[in-house]
Amino acid sequence: MTEPRYEQERIRQALATDPRVGEPELSVEVVAGRVLVTGSVPNERVRRAIDAVVADVAPGAAMDNRVTVAPTDEPSGEETIA
Repeated sequence: MTEPRYEQERIRQALATDPRVGEPELSVEVVAGRVLVTGSVPNERVRRAIDAVVADVAPGAAMDNRVTVAPTDEPSGEETIA
């Protein structure tokens, strides 16, 4: 692996731009060859895709995926503005 701060940014950019994930707000830390990703995503499919993207960008790095799934609820009913 390269220097941690460059590796962090490279992984963060991949997670933001890869169509499998597309989440620019995820946090990435690289410590001693271990990649820690935190934040939230809308569904489990995206959460699983994070592991695949990190494996593509940083092969051989240990992965610690602490991302939570926080689905966005669509508004229900009409909104009344007073």
